[in-house]
Amino acid sequence: MSNVHINNFGNNYGFYQNKPSKPQVEKEVKEEAAVAPKHEAVEASEIMSAMNIMGAQNLAHVTAKNQVNPTDYLSAERIASIEDSMKLFEQGVEKYAGAVQKEFGDIFSDETVYALAAEAFSKE
Repeated sequence: MSNVHINNFGNNYGFYQNKPSKPQVEKEVKEEAAVAPKHEAVEASEIMSAMNIMGAQNLAHVTAKNQVNPTDYLSAERIASIEDSMKLFEQGVEKYAGAVQKEFGDIFSDETVYALAAEAFSKE
């Protein structure tokens, strides 16, 4: 009868119980104020020239490779079809570019006018 334990009281009573967890010591977090980097005033023309240089470098990197000869990959009929579709595209863009210039005058640069015209033509 000595091995029978009622209400889980016995030699191993404390072994199976959850021990209270130790309180976690909070570490001090030192927050430092963020310091914005110093910026010097730069002329807009310098930024644009730097962007043009970067664009020219990218263009030089892309065009440095050999040009693709379409006759190596396409038949003469397919090349003629592509040339015809490009002529239609250019005519459509010219039509829309004229409409944009007529509507807005000289507000936009030529590049912007043709970009708007190409987008409008592509949605046609």
